[in-house]
Amino acid sequence: MKLSQSWIVLALAILVASSSGCGVVNRIRAKNELNEAARAYREGRFPEAEQHSRRAAELDPDNKTAPMFIARTIHAQYRRDVQTPENIAKANEAITAPPPGRMPTSDPSSVPRAIAPAESIRS
Repeated sequence: MKLSQSWIVLALAILVASSSGCGVVNRIRAKNELNEAARAYREGRFPEAEQHSRRAAELDPDNKTAPMFIARTIHAQYRRDVQTPENIAKANEAITAPPPGRMPTSDPSSVPRAIAPAESIRS
């Protein structure tokens, strides 16, 4: 009887240890995605950088850096004084569609300063 109880305790300990490790692995993966985002951003590949940033936010929802990377990469795709529908859509995305649960969209003053220049085309 004592032997089976020790196996149960050991199995539960392994289960707890392995489930808590998933969060660590996801944080490491998120950090790697942000590193790839930074590399793509420096090389001017902004859509790719945005994808890496979004993936990092999915992997680690508590990451404070990923939403700012997303906002910055969207802003980098916006071109000031270009009034094409695609460009205006990208600016509106930067202003109104930050990652869910990170920044309120109802208050324009909460938009990060990094994307503030795009706000001028909202009117």
